[in-house]
Amino acid sequence: MPRIRHVTAVSCSLMGLVAVFALAAPAAAAAYENPFLGASPIVGRTDMGVDVCLSPGDPIRAIGSGTVVGIMRDWYAGQPYIWYQLSSGPQVGQFVYVSEQIDHLARIGQTLQAGEVIARYAKSGSCLETGWSMADGETQAQATTGYKDGQVTAAGVSFARFLLGLGVTGQFQLSVPQTQTSRATTTKRHRKHRATPAPVAAPRPAPAPTAAPAPTPKPAPKPNPTPKPVSTSGPSPGPNFGPGTEPYWPAPN
Repeated sequence: MPRIRHVTAVSCSLMGLVAVFALAAPAAAAAYENPFLGASPIVGRTDMGVDVCLSPGDPIRAIGSGTVVGIMRDWYAGQPYIWYQLSSGPQVGQFVYVSEQIDHLARIGQTLQAGEVIARYAKSGSCLETGWSMADGETQAQATTGYKDGQVTAAGVSFARFLLGLGVTGQFQLSVPQTQTSRATTTKRHRKHRATPAPVAAPRPAPAPTAAPAPTPKPAPKPNPTPKPVSTSGPSPGPNFGPGTEPYWPAPN
């Protein structure tokens, strides 16, 4: 009989633990809120995070309590990026970012409560993107697997599943295609799409100096012809007496 009582006590303890976990699960879920509560989100593609389109002025809310860590004013095409750290719930310590078509941002260092508005949907832009961030503001996708424009990432799929659990509905991409399992080369679009710099051609070597052509020697001058000898036979002319003067010739013997 004592043995039976011991088994019964253990069973009751296990049932108590199950009850505690059953109560803890809703409590954990209740720690977070739908970030698009009160709006009608249109879910787009899943890449580094999840793309979502709203109506201008719609609120974007903090998923849970936390603190705003940083803001980048020009993250992509002149649009901002804000990230905050969760301070409660199952994802405590994780960082969440919201970026692109948003304005009226919360302040850096501001303490947030679950459901508090951290930004509003702007009038124009490229829709918003939200997902997991690192402490320095780099997206978790960039820091772990790398990212190419439009690629589905493991971090993006993880956040899509997280939003789905918070009641956000839409066409989510919930798996990474097999063709993308290898690490991607990160490209830049500011921080979102990192542009690959154009290859720089190696400088051409300077041409070797060319020796100046040797001057063509001028032909040697031809020798002057030897002057012909002047004949001295015949009478020598007498002196020139000038005009009107008769020459004088000696009389012959």
